[in-house]
Amino acid sequence: MDDADQNALLDHLDKRETAKAQDLLRALRVSAACHETIDGLFGLRGVDWTTILAKGRSLLRERAGALAALDALENILGLARSFGVKTPFFLDLGFARGLEYYTGMIFEVYVPELGIALGGGGRYDGLVELFGGEPLPAVGCAPGIDRLVLALGQKGLFPETLTHVTKTLVISVSEALLSTALELAADLREHGVVAHNEVTGRNVGAALSYAAKKQYRYVVIVGPKELERGGVILRDLKAKAQREVLVARLSDELGGP
Repeated sequence: MDDADQNALLDHLDKRETAKAQDLLRALRVSAACHETIDGLFGLRGVDWTTILAKGRSLLRERAGALAALDALENILGLARSFGVKTPFFLDLGFARGLEYYTGMIFEVYVPELGIALGGGGRYDGLVELFGGEPLPAVGCAPGIDRLVLALGQKGLFPETLTHVTKTLVISVSEALLSTALELAADLREHGVVAHNEVTGRNVGAALSYAAKKQYRYVVIVGPKELERGGVILRDLKAKAQREVLVARLSDELGGP
């Protein structure tokens, strides 16, 4: 399959023109097994992503690379849940975007009542290097600003006034505690606290420097010893002081100005 054929196939898949995609594959004389696999993938879509992934593994059981991709996708969905994302995921194993530089997960963002994607993107580990940069794994999303404004207006989400926001950064001292830190930040947001997570792999010192530079008021440090006591370290960057706080009391501690 040359570049022109590949681009044409991706364009058909991006537009959900499955019949045209199959016609192109027939013209290229791909195997019957390939047709069967693609037909099966087109049918694997819905919000029950655990079942869809299981059926996908069965369909792609002889393709090690595809199975590894499904494992990575499942891990991403699990981390999203740890972040506190409760919106149903609509998983579509026959979904494609019309550009060939993606190397991993691809996605689009929807507001159901609007019926059109507000943005889309995915993982592209080789794109930066392709344009002359250093090798750099990356993920990105292109939003549709006009569509976002339309959706915000329909939902009545434009604030009448803007106020100063006190921000909190939640840091885990190790990768093993990242999921706990994600869940903690999600719980803080549920209680009205503006909480972000440190997810770039910085050590605690570098993360604290970043928080100060970005004018975070508080930093929550999630460490194993404190968690054993049911607590975390709360650092006040303005007062330059820190203390151990019970997790159960954390949202109350951060609720003030």
